[in-house]
Amino acid sequence: MNIILVIDSGRLEESLKTMFKDERTTLDEPIHVVGINKSKELPARDETWSSLQREAEIKEYFFGDAKAVLSPFTQQLRFDKLTIYRVPESSSRLADYSVSEGGQDEVLTRVEPDYSMHNWTLAVMQASVKDPPETVRSAPVLCFVYVAEVNEDKEELKLLGPGPGTLGDHPMIWGKWPEQNVDLLG
Repeated sequence: MNIILVIDSGRLEESLKTMFKDERTTLDEPIHVVGINKSKELPARDETWSSLQREAEIKEYFFGDAKAVLSPFTQQLRFDKLTIYRVPESSSRLADYSVSEGGQDEVLTRVEPDYSMHNWTLAVMQASVKDPPETVRSAPVLCFVYVAEVNEDKEELKLLGPGPGTLGDHPMIWGKWPEQNVDLLG
């Protein structure tokens, strides 16, 4: 796919155009960023509804729906086997974290796992743990995992993922969205 649609955000549209101007798909096609206006007839959704909808979609990602029941896999991984980056605190959106206020590139910050990750969803990137943060940031997302448990004494994370596989071979990104979820396993 080589088209990114941006709804009603000129600033995000321009940021994405800059970010993807020299990028190409695996079929060597240019990536197009297209801005569209939000329809005036659509009612505004309140934050509570949006939060509940995101939570339902995350549950569906891991467990399926009435048409297809899924059985997610759990993995216990040691802290030292994980490479986790965090989106900088100074940014509120993806488009804001390519350049910091001082003009220095502010990409991602490597973090050590701790209890504050409990009940968060992390993006597993299709990159190597040896890749620099700039490469990890622009890599495609392989899947998402849910941090079901953090055991700081044993230095282990219990991750819920959509399928089997060694997750420790790929870097993960912990962003601000989606926000911390309710306990998916409880």
